[in-house]
Amino acid sequence: MKKIIVCVVFLAVAFSSCQKNASGNESQEKNACARGEAKSCAVLGGFHEHDTHDYAKAAEFYEKACALEDYAACANAARVHSFFKATAKSIKRMRTYAQKACDANIARGCAHLVIAYRSGVEKDMAKAFALAEKACAENEGFACDWLGDMYQSGEGVDKDEESAQRFFARAAELHQPECEKGHMFDCQRLGFLHASGLGVAQDMAKALLLLQQSCDAGVAPACVHLSRLYRYGEDVEEDARKAVQYEEKACDFGEDLFCSSLGSAYSRGEDGVERNAAKAASLWRKGCDLDNDDSCERLGDLYMAGKDVAQDRERGMALHAKTFALRKKGCEHDADAFACERLGDTYEEGRIAPQDLAKSAAANEMARAQWQRECDKDNHISCFSLGFMYERGKRVAEDIPRALAYYKKACQQYYPGCLLEASLAKRLE
Repeated sequence: MKKIIVCVVFLAVAFSSCQKNASGNESQEKNACARGEAKSCAVLGGFHEHDTHDYAKAAEFYEKACALEDYAACANAARVHSFFKATAKSIKRMRTYAQKACDANIARGCAHLVIAYRSGVEKDMAKAFALAEKACAENEGFACDWLGDMYQSGEGVDKDEESAQRFFARAAELHQPECEKGHMFDCQRLGFLHASGLGVAQDMAKALLLLQQSCDAGVAPACVHLSRLYRYGEDVEEDARKAVQYEEKACDFGEDLFCSSLGSAYSRGEDGVERNAAKAASLWRKGCDLDNDDSCERLGDLYMAGKDVAQDRERGMALHAKTFALRKKGCEHDADAFACERLGDTYEEGRIAPQDLAKSAAANEMARAQWQRECDKDNHISCFSLGFMYERGKRVAEDIPRALAYYKKACQQYYPGCLLEASLAKRLE
């Protein structure tokens, strides 16, 4: 039986499917793409997105097609980049391709440009709302999603739960047929809507099926969502082992934070796993390759001490140097509050960089100020971080009522905030 590949050629905002034989046509399309034929580059992008689920390759070919003035491919490049881990670099790349597509009146490009304007990188909620409204009117499911999000959170528009639910419902209607065509990003978002009961009746069986399907296809946010559901028992039975399975998949698909946290869990034998030093080192190696500074530091520690790996002090020092460089760049150039916090710790400890308490204090103040700015803009993870800082009295005076207020704000959209809010409120009883 011939292997059939379903490839997708994106024309403007519509998708049309074509079947190709894997043994010969991929090579032909590559040759045509190399000759500068935009359509072939776009076909290869669709092949890697929908068949091999190699999203880095998909982005590469969509970008080539975009450079050859296939503006629908620009929108596809933006879409793929929007589901990569959000970093200053990935958001910038997504914005570049989304802008090209939107300027060419491709609604999907405008939909993903919304993310760039909501991200905090040149944040402009008025522009984000206008673009989302325009693209949703042109039947772009993700744009309707973002509109629902904005109406629910009050970002760029007055809070209006009725309008939020209406746009979430429209998003679900638009994601459904795209998901049925095998477009996994639409399946992932549809799964989220069914899990949350946004715009549709909550249906955990359907949500789990859609999220599982998306996670298996390499859509990291789906794996992250599944891990959270099972880790915290959100509308499913709490299951630490299942959570770990999805966290490992998320790491494999580029979510570096899970590489770091899981490495620590395996190193100590905690959070639903038995101690496995080799597994810990492997996860930290993956994380460091993804430029996760914590993974680089921990792996460097292993090589310096010769613990669970053959001692190699030169390699350990190189990993520590990379750790310091990543934190310094993240804090000073990317305005990453978490990088600033870890840079402050690095200067205070004086272990992988010369001790400098003044620089430590400055870095920690940069972290606090950045979290405050983002919390004021309803970034719930930043509110959570401030709550944690004031609860523990870390680099600030302990202030339990203030911590509770930050956790309460975080709880609106970030479940761990709810857990710590409840825990702290109980302590105050």
